[in-house]
Amino acid sequence: MNRREFVTRSSAALAALGLARCSSPNRRIGLGVIGVGGFGGSAYHLGYYVASPRVDVIAVADPEAAHVDAAIAYAHGRPAGYRDYRELLARDDIHAVVIVTPDHWHAKLAIEAAAAGKHVYCEKPLTLTVAEGRAIVDAALRAGIVFQTGSEQRSGEEFHLACEIVRNGRIGTLVRIEASSYGTPIMPAEPANPQPATLDWDLWLGPAPAVPYHQLRAAGTFRYFRDYSGGTITDLGAHELDIAQWGAGTERTGPTQVRGTGVFPADSFYETATEFDIEYTYASGLVLRFFSSAGPWPVRFVGTDGEVSVDNGSITASRPEILDYELGSGDVVLPRSRDHIGNWLDAIEHGTPTIADAEIGHRSATLCHLGNIAIDTGRTLTWDPATEQFVGDADANARLSRPYRAGWEL
Repeated sequence: MNRREFVTRSSAALAALGLARCSSPNRRIGLGVIGVGGFGGSAYHLGYYVASPRVDVIAVADPEAAHVDAAIAYAHGRPAGYRDYRELLARDDIHAVVIVTPDHWHAKLAIEAAAAGKHVYCEKPLTLTVAEGRAIVDAALRAGIVFQTGSEQRSGEEFHLACEIVRNGRIGTLVRIEASSYGTPIMPAEPANPQPATLDWDLWLGPAPAVPYHQLRAAGTFRYFRDYSGGTITDLGAHELDIAQWGAGTERTGPTQVRGTGVFPADSFYETATEFDIEYTYASGLVLRFFSSAGPWPVRFVGTDGEVSVDNGSITASRPEILDYELGSGDVVLPRSRDHIGNWLDAIEHGTPTIADAEIGHRSATLCHLGNIAIDTGRTLTWDPATEQFVGDADANARLSRPYRAGWEL
């Protein structure tokens, strides 16, 4: 049996041990999409679902009425449109929801969708805070729903191969991982434009503090404001650190120590780090470094007997034979997916596990948040991944959650 056959058969056997079947495979999945501007619109999510014979897009919701109208037009006029997501969640004909909003909305939407019995696909980074992640995991387990985090690199052949190579000791004992991304750009202050009449700004803010409208807050650049996100550390770190943890076998736990530095130019309108360097240490002695750079941005696994580097569309190794191997008896067989959204739909239809469930998404986002907290405090912090608390540091622990605006609590 060659490697590919072994992985395929073993993954199928593993999947059979997953969740109980959630719906008949002959039934189209009634879907709601919350957040249909940009990535949630025709560019990616909506385009996939409109084209899928497995899905009926029943409704879309967005506080920007122009986004709602554009999504309805793109979907050939079929879905209902709402500005308030609660009207979408109230529909009995919606079985699953896709959450493609700014990060500060993820927890509230995911928890309310689970409570309404809807399966959830939530974009990364899963959360705005560490505490939100545990709340999402608990809500998904209570409701028994199928949950997928939008960490789509897990469904890439190159990332699967790299992580399986590392997990099976083909580079010896793993001692170091390096990952990087660009930092937040520098943006000079600019005056606010008039608020569009089509935008419900209060609804867009939701759980976040009430502030006046500004076009840079309302656009894709929301991720550079701390009320809504954690900068590229959370935006791209959710991808890179997720793969690092998958390869290390720590995807359901975390490091025991973290320290970091960041640069915050006083003349930039944005609030997140333009440069950063974060180091995580695990109980095994493994060190994971995540830092800003001009690129390229592979995840590099360093072992006692070789190296593997992986990026979108490419994988390299310090020796050619590292990439040419067959799995043997007793080797680690990682779950396999070649279509991240399809993997979620499969789980809904057939009761198989998802490739990036709520716990995995939470633990990956946690690394990002720990990095920002270490930068903010300027201290080396000791972390207990079992209790999800810092050891002996009340100030750092206070940063694991944030208050919500009155009326928008979880």
